Amino acid sequence: MSKYWEQRLIKQQKELLDPSIDELDNHLIRLYKSSLDKNKREMVNLYNTLMNESENGTVKINDLYRYNRY
Repeated sequence: MSKYWEQRLIKQQKELLDPSIDELDNHLIRLYKSSLDKNKREMVNLYNTLMNESENGTVKINDLYRYNRY
């Protein structure tokens, strides 16, 4: 096989088998966005729970300890 065909075959295999950097970046972006959205929802839910159970909008140390968020 000539050198040209060897290089062409190697190049085609890399294009088919190796994911591109853009694909990996897009995948990481989706993962980060979903993680941030999940964390935001958890924080909002915890805040709402603490405010609903608090007296006069004051959060007690016991409430934080109960939810393991101190």
